[in-house]
Amino acid sequence: MAMAMALRKLSSSVKSPIRPLFNGGSLYYMASLPNEAVYDKERNRATWPKQLNAPLEVVDPEIADIIELEKARQWKGLELIPSENFTSVSVMQAVGSVMTNKYSEGYPGARYYGGNEFIDMAESLCQKRALEAFRLDPAKWGVNVQSLSGSPANFQVYTALLKPHERIMALDLPHGGHLSHGYQTDTKKISAVSIFFETMPYRLDESTGYIDYDQLEKSATLFRPKLIVAGASAYARLYDYARIRKVCDKQKAVLLADMAHISGLVAAGVIPSPFEYADVVTTTTHKSLRGPRGAMIFFRKGVKEINKQGKEFLLKVLYDYEDKVNQAVFPGLQGGPHNHTIAGLAVALKQATTPEYKAYQEQVLSNCSKFAQTLVKHGYELVSGGTENHLVLVNLKNKGISISTDDHCSQLLTERLLCFRNFFSGNFLTPLMASALCSGCNEFEATAIEFRLEKIFSDMTYYVIDVGSIHPFDGIYIVNRVSMNKGVITVSWNFLLQGIDGSRVEKVLEAVHIAANKNTVPGDVSAMVPGGIRMGTPALTSRGFVEEDFAKVADFFDAAVKLAMKIKAETKGTKLKDFLATMQSSAQFQSEIAKLCHEVQEYAKQFPTIGFEKETMKYQD
Repeated sequence: MAMAMALRKLSSSVKSPIRPLFNGGSLYYMASLPNEAVYDKERNRATWPKQLNAPLEVVDPEIADIIELEKARQWKGLELIPSENFTSVSVMQAVGSVMTNKYSEGYPGARYYGGNEFIDMAESLCQKRALEAFRLDPAKWGVNVQSLSGSPANFQVYTALLKPHERIMALDLPHGGHLSHGYQTDTKKISAVSIFFETMPYRLDESTGYIDYDQLEKSATLFRPKLIVAGASAYARLYDYARIRKVCDKQKAVLLADMAHISGLVAAGVIPSPFEYADVVTTTTHKSLRGPRGAMIFFRKGVKEINKQGKEFLLKVLYDYEDKVNQAVFPGLQGGPHNHTIAGLAVALKQATTPEYKAYQEQVLSNCSKFAQTLVKHGYELVSGGTENHLVLVNLKNKGISISTDDHCSQLLTERLLCFRNFFSGNFLTPLMASALCSGCNEFEATAIEFRLEKIFSDMTYYVIDVGSIHPFDGIYIVNRVSMNKGVITVSWNFLLQGIDGSRVEKVLEAVHIAANKNTVPGDVSAMVPGGIRMGTPALTSRGFVEEDFAKVADFFDAAVKLAMKIKAETKGTKLKDFLATMQSSAQFQSEIAKLCHEVQEYAKQFPTIGFEKETMKYQD
């Protein structure tokens, strides 16, 4: 009230009307006064309008500078995190609009605050566009667009449709699932979902990397869940929704499809839709959908089934999800919705119905296929062997390393009998015959390690050399054969390479401006030491990357992994902090990192920026 009175007094003291002030084509003060003296005159009462209408670089240069640094990072780096994307300028304009100012607890037409006529228009339009984007009949489907993000959206569904401690089945976290579907260890319930509900995981068939639907069905028969989640955070294959629907029908369970990662692909119609089979569908809005950071909950409504009552009467059974879901969102778990986000989401959903959007999603799939193929050519093992969507999951535990015969030369034995150059290629905990011919440091043979000895020892005693001192990479060496032929002693061994984990590789990737994220893979003992790296193609595809570009990105990734393995080999400790200390203290490694980083940045800078113009950037060098 005091502010309103001050503003009325302020405006009455101005002879000319309040007008915008432009400087160089930029709007500085949306409601600035033509006479700055007026501000001075009213300084003791109403000086804040000037500050409120000042631009960010004037009000808070520190935050403005951080934003400029982030712009430079996005321009010069390679964004491979599959849950990230670059949203459009129009979406950001809506999110940064005056829609952020309004409180609107409730739903369109039923608010607890006045002045929401235009908020109602925006939310209703967003709901309409959400149904259109996924080709849904509004008589059969409804949607709530107020959820703040994906994890709350899932929890809202659980609280809407389940009683406390009722049972949920979902994909296990180390096998590609998500925390919001429930997760617990032998000693602790990690996710709040597992605290308030009873959760049981289903898993992949580790021999194939695909979901084990047969075991899922057996587990469901014993566990009797009330809800089964079909959705993942790190699963590179398509869900068999029809198969899970059959399991749900047998158990009279709700089928919740969490399509957070793939909703953009579903909207474009380039992969199968879960809506034919699911009862409820949740999604975030900022991943492949390429909107603002938010979430949606879709729910069936209308006739669920028709039961026959006697000989003459048919009873229609209706879905009761709509009221339950809406009440779980508000007032159950949220207060006022983020109206600026809903406005931005409406824009993104309109974009999702365009031909350009479908072409983009087709390119996302094509890019990911090429990316996977190139990684396999580099010798990487992909969980499930490939991809059918927007992401790949690389199992680094099984990654071997090959060292050319020119990489290392070590003097062996005090008698200087030979120099050693070696070649290794191995799998984690898988015996491999690592071999090289050692004679004058310039010959190679892939059958056995052969040491050519001069006849110094009269009895030609066989010497078992500490082979661990030959190779700088961590591993277990088991000598399994020693023989001699014409003065040549042959020593063969199994080499068990210790491999590397996602945490260490992620640190090197970050150092060279490649954003990816560590992820658990099947067989991981602990989520604290994830054995894989998860990468996706949506963000870079938004910048215009095509297939040949992702082949190059795979080359960069391979170089970073090899560098990480070299750093690990030189690290004495076993902890991540020891790895980082070695990486940061070694002049050689810092030089290699700088070189690879420069190559990455120069490649990334060739492509357009999204959301800002390169010419307006503060940090272009």
